[in-house]
Amino acid sequence: MTKTEIKTALKPYNNGAGVITKTELAAFFGISPRHVGRYLAGLECISGKYYLTDDVATIILRETK
Repeated sequence: MTKTEIKTALKPYNNGAGVITKTELAAFFGISPRHVGRYLAGLECISGKYYLTDDVATIILRETK
């Protein structure tokens, strides 16, 4: 899976926006929001709850290899 494929897969969960929340990411994985921390660790949070989809896709790609 490539970073572009991950970003495309995330689009239905964040309505195609360039940012994603913990809740949306949890829905993508089908898990509780409290378990997505490893995918968001070290990322800058925008307005208290948004993370750049590009950054999240990079982490997911790294974690799944």
